[in-house]
Amino acid sequence: MKKAFLGALVAALALSAADIVSAQPPRRPQNNQPGRQNGPGGGNRQNEEKEEYKPPDDPKIIKLYETMIFSMEKLAADYEKANQSDKARSCYEEILRVAPKYTAVQDKLKAIKMKEAIADRKPFEVLANKAWQDTGVNVVEGKPLTIKATGTWNMKMAYELPPDGIEIPEELRDFPLGALVGAVAEPGSSPEDIKPFLVGSSKSFEPPKSGRLLLRIYDSDPQDNTGKLSVMIEGTFTK
Repeated sequence: MKKAFLGALVAALALSAADIVSAQPPRRPQNNQPGRQNGPGGGNRQNEEKEEYKPPDDPKIIKLYETMIFSMEKLAADYEKANQSDKARSCYEEILRVAPKYTAVQDKLKAIKMKEAIADRKPFEVLANKAWQDTGVNVVEGKPLTIKATGTWNMKMAYELPPDGIEIPEELRDFPLGALVGAVAEPGSSPEDIKPFLVGSSKSFEPPKSGRLLLRIYDSDPQDNTGKLSVMIEGTFTK
């Protein structure tokens, strides 16, 4: 079993380093003229020099990687038993930095994320005639969150227009009018700091920061709207 693991580890390490090499910018041939571009990406792709990667064959290096990964896997398992999924997740992510093709760890990390995606649930109603509404949910940076909305609401738009029509206000050009939008507000943030994102009927994402989840209709003046949407918030968050 250990030989099988060692073989898989060597392959994983080889693929990892190969990925790193392929991600580096190609070296420009010496006969290229400075600033000359060929095609959309620039540079002459036919003359690019490709660097061939050779996996490490030093058994001492392989042993070091093996020891490190075994130790981190054991630590992650201990964290999972202690219900410290955050720390277990960090261990698995660090292992995959070294060996991104290590499928056993990929599966364990996927299982943690699946648990996080259904850890908490909260229903909420978003009123069409209100501005930002506090859901009572504190999202956590990097933790999965899904927002699903059902129902309909009425958006009132009554304008007496000249032949030239009316220009859509700049603040309403980012998303479809009447769409459900959300925002994550950090403690002490001002209205100017709130940056909305489109939710629509469904959105699954990992918040880039922690804070209070707010929802509203995308409308500059919602007071004359009617109706509401039923929303289900699911993922890892605190209330």
